[in-house]
Amino acid sequence: MRTTCKSMRGVILGLPFALLLSTAANVGATNLHFLQYDPVSQLTTEDWELEGEAFLKAVSGPVNGQAVPWSNEETGSSGSITVLKSLPGPQGNPCRKIKETFQSRRMNSTYKLTVCQIGDDWKVVDANPNR
Repeated sequence: MRTTCKSMRGVILGLPFALLLSTAANVGATNLHFLQYDPVSQLTTEDWELEGEAFLKAVSGPVNGQAVPWSNEETGSSGSITVLKSLPGPQGNPCRKIKETFQSRRMNSTYKLTVCQIGDDWKVVDANPNR
C-alpha cells in the first residue's frame, strides 16, 4: 500500500484550498482576503508536486525536527516541512504536528498544522497560519 498526498494543496487549511482562494478573490469582505497575498496562491502544479513529495517524506520519516525542503528553480517557489511531534489520532491512526513554510519570489508564510493519516491519504485536521 502506497501512502499518498493526493491533494496537499487542497488540505492546507482543512478545506479545498483552491475553493478558499476563489472565495477570497470573489468575496473581498470575508476574512479570507489575506489568501490572495499568501505565497500558496502563487504555486504552480509543479510546485505542489514537489511540496507533496517533501510532505510525504517528512510525515513518513522520523520525528527529529529537521526540515525537509523543496524548491522549484523555474518558479522561484520553495518551502519546507518539519515534523514537530508525533501523536495518535482519534482512531489510533498516526498524526503529526508539522510546521510548513512557503516562499515565493516576494512573499513567505508559515503554517502550523496537525495532519492525520486517514486511509491512504494525509488530511489536515487543524491549521494555524503563523503570521
